[in-house]
Amino acid sequence: LDTSVLVAAVLLVDPAGAMLVTGSGKLLAQALRRQPRDQTVFNVAQTVLLAAGGGQVLAAGGWHAGHLGPVSPESLLLVVALGVVLWLLNTLAVAAIVALQTGDAPARVWSRVAVGGGPADALAHFVQVGLGVLVAGVADGSARPLALLLVPAGTAYPALAHHLRERRRADAALAHRATHDPLTDLPNRTLLLERLAGLLGPSARPDTLVGVLFVDLDRFKFVNDSLGHEAGDTVLVAVAARLRECSRPGDTVARLGGDEFVVLLKDLPDRSVAEGVAERFATSVAAPVALDGHDVTVSASVGIALVRPGHATPTDALRNADAALRQAKEGGKARYVVYEPWMGARLRERVALEAELRRALGREELRLAYQPIVEVATGRIEGLEVLVRWQHPERGILLPDAFVALAEETGLIGPIGGWVLASACRQGRAWQDRFPAPPVVGVNLSARQFQQPDLVGSVERALREAGLDPALLRLELTESAVMADPSGAAATLRRLKGLGVQLALDDFGTGHSSLGSLRRFPIDLLKIDRGFVAGLERDAGDEAIVRAVVAMAPALGLRVAAEGVETGGQLARLRELRCELGQGYHFARPLPAEAATALLDEEGLDPRLRFDVAG
Repeated sequence: LDTSVLVAAVLLVDPAGAMLVTGSGKLLAQALRRQPRDQTVFNVAQTVLLAAGGGQVLAAGGWHAGHLGPVSPESLLLVVALGVVLWLLNTLAVAAIVALQTGDAPARVWSRVAVGGGPADALAHFVQVGLGVLVAGVADGSARPLALLLVPAGTAYPALAHHLRERRRADAALAHRATHDPLTDLPNRTLLLERLAGLLGPSARPDTLVGVLFVDLDRFKFVNDSLGHEAGDTVLVAVAARLRECSRPGDTVARLGGDEFVVLLKDLPDRSVAEGVAERFATSVAAPVALDGHDVTVSASVGIALVRPGHATPTDALRNADAALRQAKEGGKARYVVYEPWMGARLRERVALEAELRRALGREELRLAYQPIVEVATGRIEGLEVLVRWQHPERGILLPDAFVALAEETGLIGPIGGWVLASACRQGRAWQDRFPAPPVVGVNLSARQFQQPDLVGSVERALREAGLDPALLRLELTESAVMADPSGAAATLRRLKGLGVQLALDDFGTGHSSLGSLRRFPIDLLKIDRGFVAGLERDAGDEAIVRAVVAMAPALGLRVAAEGVETGGQLARLRELRCELGQGYHFARPLPAEAATALLDEEGLDPRLRFDVAG
């Protein structure tokens, strides 16, 4: 219908009239189709220009309204045939242009241009051709060829216009995907840095502050691990919506990845506004999220960096906010901290320490120390726990507290733990060959090591390569690592137990487990946390806990060791409570392998007990 109106207007009225008639017709058609405003303007302008051009061509050829003549069937058939041929040629040309622009297969483009979305579109195209050709057929001889040229142009132009619109939409969608997070539709790091650069650039107001809030969710890993990644995605989408609601108009909420978000606050008069926004974030994020009938709760830790335009780069601002976030998490999580200069120095030190730790393995700077585990009743050395030390070239001996947490965070705990396990197994094999009753070697497994899918294989490989009797290896895990995923932990522990090794639960009493809940785990030894042992001589509550564990563990087939025994009084109370094993400075500090071997030699050669536990 659009094409027939166009051709009729061009043939029957002057160019100005043709522009008015065709523009009005196209506007009505677009309104009936409920097309978007930009598409309507584009199509109406296109049709008006085509009408004006066609009218001018006919006027230049000497044709004017009213020149209609008789039409014979033969000439009408010829006109229709010529119109179809021209339509085919024109659509082929449009299809070629579209194929070159998009890279699509020509056949697919041809079907899209010529046929459209289906039979209805194909019929509409051919009706347009038929009506247009019939109108052109009643024109006089001189005007007929020019009129025919308008027919394929009118039918092909909508296809080309549709392609151009779709191309614009595709380009806009591609640009959006490049700068936005696909899950939450928030700006990503690229767009965040671009906007932050604008806020800190020379055009920004120098008398205001820009707030950079680094938001990290607490306990989100637990949600992912326990409920699955789909549940985690639902929580992230809900948190993103809440952050947007709590932000001010004009501020930017972005997602960097994982459970990390960044919010840019512009035109801040002072830090109180940023702190108020952070408090709103904390309150909003802490509200439960409904997941399949369950309410899941997470909290948010926030690091705030306040930057004056022109005084920092976007990277510096993000780094400062990240340093404040680390401080917030170390201080107990679910809180906000405003950046102070000393935090940046600490973060730089941490980055330098990470680089040095990565080189420590290759440079053979890590050392192993062995602390005896002693039978309280006899003083005999039952085993030795392996402890790692770092012989730092500048800072001297570093204890695990100085670098193990960093190794966990950066993933270096994997190669470090593998080296510790292999070295300990080799030392255990040396003691196995040397002593008739060799000691058990205890190796700590971090929570991250325990979650590695190849853990059982790596333990089996270390035993095989060292030739160590599996019964002489005891793997120690913290209570929190086991209780994070009890079902998965039970399966892994059973596989480890199948290798023939011993299993110990370290720091017992500090987590959420009970003696009853341990029945599902194939644990051999409970190690009571040093905090309870320290209170044996002064805290009745601590003594009651130690007494209960020592009394009930044998009924569950568990042995008990007390950690952190430092005084003779503590040892005396453990002996009275009939605790089987003890470990601590009262017996010996962690020793190098050579000193530990000498201690075992001394105990083995002397018929008297090495450790005097009687007095």
